[in-house]
Amino acid sequence: MNKPDENELQKEIIAAVDLGSNSFHLVVAQNIGHEITLIDRLKEKVQLGKGLTIDNYLTQEAIDRGLACLQRFSNKLDSYRVSRIRAVGTNTLRVAKNRIAFLDAALHIFPEPINIIAGREEARLIYNGVRHSGHGHVPSLVIDIGGGSTEIILGVEDTINCLDSLHMGCVVYQSRYFSGTSISQQNFNQAVTAASLELLPIIEQYKQQGWQKVIGTSGTIQSISNIFASQGSFDGFITLSKLYELRDQLVAFADIDYVNIDGICSDRKSILPAGLAILVALFEALDIEKMTVCDAALREGLLYEMIDAENHVAIRESSVERLIRQFHIDIQQAQRVEQTVLHAFDQVRDVWEFDEDAKQLLVYAAKLHETGQLVSVSHIHKHSAYILKNADLPGFNQTQKLLISSLVRGSRRKFPFDLFDKLPSSKREVCMRLCRLLRLAVVIHHARIDGVVNDFSLCAKDNSLSLTLSPKLTASFKLLLPDLMQERKYMESVGFGFSVHVEEKQADFSV
Repeated sequence: MNKPDENELQKEIIAAVDLGSNSFHLVVAQNIGHEITLIDRLKEKVQLGKGLTIDNYLTQEAIDRGLACLQRFSNKLDSYRVSRIRAVGTNTLRVAKNRIAFLDAALHIFPEPINIIAGREEARLIYNGVRHSGHGHVPSLVIDIGGGSTEIILGVEDTINCLDSLHMGCVVYQSRYFSGTSISQQNFNQAVTAASLELLPIIEQYKQQGWQKVIGTSGTIQSISNIFASQGSFDGFITLSKLYELRDQLVAFADIDYVNIDGICSDRKSILPAGLAILVALFEALDIEKMTVCDAALREGLLYEMIDAENHVAIRESSVERLIRQFHIDIQQAQRVEQTVLHAFDQVRDVWEFDEDAKQLLVYAAKLHETGQLVSVSHIHKHSAYILKNADLPGFNQTQKLLISSLVRGSRRKFPFDLFDKLPSSKREVCMRLCRLLRLAVVIHHARIDGVVNDFSLCAKDNSLSLTLSPKLTASFKLLLPDLMQERKYMESVGFGFSVHVEEKQADFSV
């Protein structure tokens, strides 16, 4: 997709795609003066979550359903002059062990890569959508029951006080507690109990914070409010007594195939009991009196974040700074490595066709490459990579976290070639090349002292690097050449070329 001209930024068309466990959603909007107007939307019940095997592999049938939907979304987007698209995958793609197969296939169908977002990042974006829709002026509890997970957020205005993503969703619970067509008080109670147990560890922190308003959003909650509206019993609020009445109606039918209730959507009928059970558990556990319903959710959150890029960058920077403080990262060493890796990046940028996103990933990796030092100095790169891959980092999607983690994992010792094979195909070569630059900066700063560290030039050709050092640099860092000699061996072992030359000396020696 072409980036918008600066003069057209205030009237651009943007799009967001949400690949949920139950449904895929596409929304197209016009951005006029940082205000969003929806101009089209498309929703398909793909039920990707139902295609997960017991050991968390997506079946080929489920992959094909998802890809076919993406093709239709792509066709729809062809009818608009869309300048920016953001597409994200949620719970099912988070847990699917073969998600890379789906993501790589999607690259040939959809105009933008699909980014997998963490559960808490999903929760943050949901709150962002709700807040921009006119809610959140008072302390608000926001709840979104999806196909594979449930997101709960407590905030006011642009401040989030609590947020969680719990592994309970209507598709997951339908398979687990309502796998046949039978609806009974017993399996409904089992689903409520399971959801209550999921909620148990977080209940107190939410109750202690308190709220003035409860807002529900997305499929399950909207479907339930539609049923109440069709029955003439909806005054704008969902209450526990109404939920109990709906439960009793469902149980009375005994079989989901025979359910005949006004307002029930045919494509959500099979997952309604599971979603209702989760909502009942939420009301009971959190002592919710009443809930209002909001149309905006994840998709709108994505749209608003696209037009508020400065705020998105600020969120990322805040996440990075929090990790630096939390893990007592040596800021001076991180700055040395960052300065040097950017000097190297600028010299090979054109040849290796790096973009600004690549540069930003490299900066974050440099800042955080010693996150694991508190765990152990030995194998620090492994500890750091594990923390970064699994840490809660608002503003970063799962793919970005994985890329940064991979760069850090490969920053020392043997080059982890197999690790990069696990990345999306579109990111592998770029990530391996960025990793080589980070390794070089880490080697140069092995002594952890200040000096004339950027007095070098770097040339790239295909997968080979040629480094030329000044005599001043080699004089200041006595053990630099032996370190580079070891680096050459690491590079040769995976088929990468790396040579080093010292200015004003007759002998060149390949290191």
